[in-house]
Formats: sequence, structure tokens, C-alpha cells
Amino acid sequence: MNSQTIDYFETLSASDILQETPAKWGDSDLLDVLGLFEELNDSERETAVLELILTSPDNNDEMIDYAELYFELIQNSYISQKKFDKAIYWLLAALAYEFQHDTYTHTVQNLQRSLAEVYLRQGNYDVGLQIFTRLLQADPGDLWTHNMMALVFPDVNLQSLAIPALERALELAKDNDPEQLSNQLQDFYNVLTEKEETPPLPDINPDILAEFHKTLALAPLPEDTQPEKHLPPITDLLNQGETLDNTLHETILAQWKVFVPELLQVAFDEDYWGTAVNRHTISLLRQIHKTEPALDSLTQWLDQATDKNWPQLLCQHTGKIGGFTTPELKSLIANTELDTFIRSAASEDLLTRLEKISEQRSEPEQRSDIIEFCRTLLTRKDAYEAQEELFIALLIDNISDTNAKELYPEIKQAFDEDRLDPTITDLPYINEKWDMTPLPPAEIREDGLYVTLACKKCQRTRRYFVQHVTIDMTTLAADLKDQNVPYDPHIMDRPIVCPKCGAIDQYKTDPITSMRLAMGSNPENIFSKLMGEEPATTSTPDPFVSQVRPQAFGQNMHPLVALNKYKQIALNHPKNAEPHWRMGNILRMIWRDEQAREAYKRSIELDPKELYSYYCLATTEHDLGNFDEAQILYQKTMKLISPMEMMSDEELMSISMSAAEGLKALENGLPSPYAQEYRIPKEEPKLNRKERRAQKKRMRKMNKKKRH
Repeated sequence: MNSQTIDYFETLSASDILQETPAKWGDSDLLDVLGLFEELNDSERETAVLELILTSPDNNDEMIDYAELYFELIQNSYISQKKFDKAIYWLLAALAYEFQHDTYTHTVQNLQRSLAEVYLRQGNYDVGLQIFTRLLQADPGDLWTHNMMALVFPDVNLQSLAIPALERALELAKDNDPEQLSNQLQDFYNVLTEKEETPPLPDINPDILAEFHKTLALAPLPEDTQPEKHLPPITDLLNQGETLDNTLHETILAQWKVFVPELLQVAFDEDYWGTAVNRHTISLLRQIHKTEPALDSLTQWLDQATDKNWPQLLCQHTGKIGGFTTPELKSLIANTELDTFIRSAASEDLLTRLEKISEQRSEPEQRSDIIEFCRTLLTRKDAYEAQEELFIALLIDNISDTNAKELYPEIKQAFDEDRLDPTITDLPYINEKWDMTPLPPAEIREDGLYVTLACKKCQRTRRYFVQHVTIDMTTLAADLKDQNVPYDPHIMDRPIVCPKCGAIDQYKTDPITSMRLAMGSNPENIFSKLMGEEPATTSTPDPFVSQVRPQAFGQNMHPLVALNKYKQIALNHPKNAEPHWRMGNILRMIWRDEQAREAYKRSIELDPKELYSYYCLATTEHDLGNFDEAQILYQKTMKLISPMEMMSDEELMSISMSAAEGLKALENGLPSPYAQEYRIPKEEPKLNRKERRAQKKRMRKMNKKKRH
């Protein structure tokens, strides 16, 4: 969830939301905002966000079910509030969307049923009943249409039509009821027939009423037969030549409310593109649009549809209804204030247009224009800004899917100048795709991890190699709850310096990296660990990742926060050795051993009798591979502690014994006692409740003694 987007929209009224530029926000981000207003039961702002989504040029149909959003807006916001003109407006928009994109017959039928319902509730009985009749004529055995009539008719004083419709439905359900609607239909029927009186029908055209009753008696379609796609007079339209029959023209215009769903279907049907049928259909829709606000959601498309080649402007990734001219796509792509992924999708559609031009060897001037436009995008001043790095990477990736090799110098320049998100693509891959001279791939190490981090100061994303990541589980739990945390919970084994702005450890781990680090252990244990509970199963630790719940100054504290506090204490008390060995302990915890070594050395310089620092320095040198130095330090630690001191001081005895263990580990080629205790992955033992409590008690005591 994008908390910044949420925070921004929380301050806006419904009218403010509708004034927002639709392409400024990706539909996925707006869905998070929609969820917030649903939770707040704020229907007015919820409706505004739905409209903002459905007017956006974003078309993320692989991830978002737009049909569901259309239904939510139409049913919850407008039909329920009896705003019928609005409902019709959005129903026609939804139908156009469905016909332009992958059409699901069931979705289209649901929309048409809803359209019939709206006209009936509006009091337009002739139109509503005609639409229901046409649905039944196309598929007489469709129980869902009967079910909708049973729901709607009693509410609009059509009980006397609901009863025969239900009787027919129950008869049909005896032979075929895959959705198991018969019980519900029977309940509807029982309620209606138990009433003593049935109100008279409102004023309905007798011919329309007769046609409805006639249609109820139609036999269902044979099994595996698809419903009729079109009915008269639309079927007559499909057989017209270059000149449209005047009578047919006037008939369709006079009853456009009934026929407009099928007109939209024909207009977007690829089988008719470039034909007289398509031109007649578009002409009819344009004439209706001139006087009927109900079609205003189709304005951009119908304005473009004056050209017989308008289908060429349809885009796969950009826009919900209609298409975009090349200048319109370029305007979207060039605007840095809009959502990066919407702009990238528009660039993909523009480059698809470029490929078609190349394949057809037509319009060379347009091809040159698109190439020059992409060249400008790659080299203009904005291309050097941090917020453009993701877009430049996505644009280059889209270009690499084409044959636009003329842009290679500008692409290489972007890589050479390190001004694109490196997680999207790389130059060796592009050379390979374009069959160019192979470039040596980057060296891939296996003794650690590659992590993707975004600088919180300059917003640039880069990949880094580290050999160990320490996860502060307390901070991670807070971060997952969107609480403000001073540092990222994933702490790298070296200071992360942004190569662009120089910020140190001011990064945010990207979601994929975070998930990968979390899944180092068994997934089922992750959430229990976050909540401080015992793991459900034995996990296999990741050798490159460790999890801690650090404390400092008597409270849970992020290691880097604690480190900064001790640094300040050291500055305020320059002769005090303690803050330095405490810093060393923290640095060891997060695997920054070279820095820890310097901290321990400084502690010894300030206090040559600080035996704990000698031992810690010995283990650090040991784990850094400086075995001779480690041996000297272990021996010196033991030598500085007299037998008398060991007998009288339990802590000194522990340090001396640990130093002896360190020497033994050196002789046997093993890691230091510190590493064996805290760093070597161990299978988590299955403990009973008593053993777990005893273990926690020992750990608390140990942490207190070892002065971490």
C-alpha cells in the first residue's frame, strides 16, 4: 500500500478527487485509496475514486477486474441512490469497455440486464421491457435473465409480468438448472402468488407487451448452442451496402436506447473494421451522441472515429474506451507528473505502432518522428532526474522489444552515465536481443546476496552485493504496520553509500528483496516470529541472513539508532572507553566486523585494562581471518587475568575461559566462540514450554552479563 497516496487522498473532498488528473495515479494505487474509503464507509469519496479509476488512461486489466469496478459504481453508487441518468452513463461506458477489450458474454449480459433494470426503475417501461425481451430472444433459456426480472418487476409495479416469467423459469429449471436457481425462483414465486391482489400494469405499449409474452414461450436453445449475437434490426444493418437504408436509419435512431448496446458491439467488432457496416454504425453512434449525454463517456473515441482508420488508434495497454492518436500518446509519455507505469504503457503502445509501420514499410516520416521522440526522452534534461530513472529503464526495455537500433547510442549513454533503474534491464541483455557484439555479463558472486535498495534521500534505486543481512524483527513488525521507522529493518553488513547522493544507510529495501530475505527461513515461521511467538515448525536458517531483536538503553532499539547514540556519548565523553566497546558489540551484531575492530581498538587505547575489549577484538580478528593477531590477543587476554582475579570475579573467569575456547577453536580451524554462538546457522530445537521459559531466562541473564 502506498501510504503517501493514502495520506494525500484523505485530505481531499469528493469534488476535489474528481478534479485530480486521472493519469497522475496508477489504478492499483487508487484501489488502495478505494479500500480506505470503503473501510470509513465514506460512500461519496468512494464513488469519486471509482470514477477517477474508470476515467484513467491506465488499463491494468491483467491485475484489475474493471468489470467488477464498473458494477460496483453502477449498483452501489447510482442504482441504489436512484441516480438513473448516471447509472445509464456508466453502463454504456462499461459496455464499450467490454466490447473493446476481451469480451465475456456473461459480463455483457449482466450489464444489459442492469441497463434494463435502470430504465424500468426510471419509469421507462417500454425500453426496459424491450431490452429484457431481446435478451430472452437471444437466449430464451437463460435463467439469470428470468431471475433479474423476478427481482426487479415487483419493485416497479410489474408483478403481473413477474408471475408468468417465474412460471416459465421454473419450468425451464426442471430440465436445466446448473446455477441452482430454482429454489430462489420458487421463493420469489411463492411471495408473489400469496398476495391477494396484483396491481394493474402501468402504461406499456401493447405491441411491446405482446412481444414480451410471446418471447416467454420460446423454447430454450439446443445444448452447446451460443446465444444470438445480434437481432433485427441490427442484423439488417449488417447487410447494408455503401448506402444505409433511410427507414432502417430512422428506426435505429428512434429506439437507440434499446439498440445502443448492439451498436457498440458492432463498432468494436474486428470483423467489420474498414467496412461500410462499421462506418454506418459509427455514424449512428455519433448522431446519437450529438443530442444524448448518456454517450458522453465515449466522446474521445467517437471524436476519433470520424476517420475510417480509427481502429489503428486502439491501444492494448492505454485507455479503457477508444484509442489515442500518436500526439496524445506522446503527450502522456512526456509528462513527468503522471504515473510512471501509465507512461511506460503508453510508450509500449507507441512503439508497437512503430513496429507496425516498420513491418508495413509505410509512413517513414511517422517512424522517424517516433524515433526522434524516443531519442529526446532518453537525453532531455528530465532524463537526468532521479524520479525519471525507473521510466528511462522501462522505456529502454520497451525499445529493446522493437528493432529501433538507431537508439542504441542514447541507450548506452544512459547506462554509461548510471541514470536508470538497474533492476529492469541491462546492456548485455540488450546487445544479445539485438544480435550485437556480446558484452561480458556482470560477475555474479555466490558468497552472499544481491539486494535492491532505494535511497530515501534521492529516491534512486540500485543493486548492492552484501555477504550478510541482519533483520531487526521489532523494526520489521513496525514497518509492516506502516509505522514510522528511523532505519530500514534490513541492515547490511557494510554501510550502504548511495553512489549518486552519498547518503549513508538511508535506504529502503524493495518489496521483492524483503520477501526474498523473509523466505530464507520456512515461510510458515515468518509471521509467528514477527509477533514474537515460537515458530510452528523447525526452520532451516539462511547462512546469509540472521534475525535479531536488539535492545539498548533498556529498550528495543534499531542497531543503527543505538550506534548513533553511543557515538554521541563518545563525543561528549572522549576519554570513556565504554561507548566504544558497546559500539563494537553493535557492529558485530550487524556483521560490520572491520568497523567493530576499530571500535574495540579505540576502547583499548582509552583503557588498556578493558579485558572485555581484548577478548572481543580477538574474536573479531579471528573471524576476519587474521589468525596470528587473534592468537596474540587471546593469549594476552588470558595473561592479563590473574588466577586470583578469576576466583573472585565470575565475569573475568568467563572472559578467560572464552579466550581459551578461542585458542582451541583456532587450533582446530573453527570460527571464534562468538561466531559459533551467534553466527553459525543452527536448527531450531523443539522445546517444551518449560524449556522455552528456561531458555529465555538464560538469554536475559547472558545479555545482561555480556554487556551487549
